[in-house]
Amino acid sequence: MTKPRILVADDEESIRVVMRNSLRQKGYEVDCAENGKQAAKMIDQTGYDVILADIRMPEMDGFEATRCIRAAERGERHVPIIGLTAHASAEAREACLKAGMDDFISKPYTLDELGAALARWSGQPVHH
Repeated sequence: MTKPRILVADDEESIRVVMRNSLRQKGYEVDCAENGKQAAKMIDQTGYDVILADIRMPEMDGFEATRCIRAAERGERHVPIIGLTAHASAEAREACLKAGMDDFISKPYTLDELGAALARWSGQPVHH
């Protein structure tokens, strides 16, 4: 069985480093993007099983990146996108889903919460 490939898009370097290291320990292959524009380009070049996207990033936020990714899919393979935000509200969740994201996790989140969401959307069990 191949390791699920995860793309983490977040403008905070410390978050990218922690997520990359934590997810690799759980058995995922992880690439990181500094913003939504970079993430949208990377998805064209590499097949990811799940994308974790901060909704507030410079150059292109998670909402716009999601719309670009969905447009590029053209009804082909649908890559699950999980929105990450510090705004734990019904409005933030609705905005994520309206933009085309599949799920939403509010910050701060635990690694167990993140792992459960990735397992749900990647179709792969979490390795502890």
